Amino acid sequence: MTKATNSQSSFSHQFAILRALVYYEKEETLVLNSLLKRTRYSLKKENLYFRFEQLFLTFLGKLINVTKAERWPIYKKFHEALMALERQADSAEKEVFLYFNYRAWLKSKIDNQPFDTIFYIVANNQEAP
Repeated sequence: MTKATNSQSSFSHQFAILRALVYYEKEETLVLNSLLKRTRYSLKKENLYFRFEQLFLTFLGKLINVTKAERWPIYKKFHEALMALERQADSAEKEVFLYFNYRAWLKSKIDNQPFDTIFYIVANNQEAP
């Protein structure tokens, strides 16, 4: 795979992950359920199904199968697993965190705060998620 192709592949698979996040936020559970299956299949086929992708798709799958009231402990567990993954990840695996601040998104869910508020706090190093 050439460097340009590798970069394009990396971007397209991150786009798929972010797309799933958007459908989750829009509460499009029927579309999201199908998208999660297709994304997982596609990532595995392209050998791009790494620890982050496994973690993210697994937790999103759990979140769409529970009521809103049951989501908080899942967010908390997801956040802890993401923090552990980020500490253990090599530089190639950490690239995923350049595309979107998943920790801030999860923190906003845990604290029941708007994402932009948490993102601003994190971006200005006022508080670590």
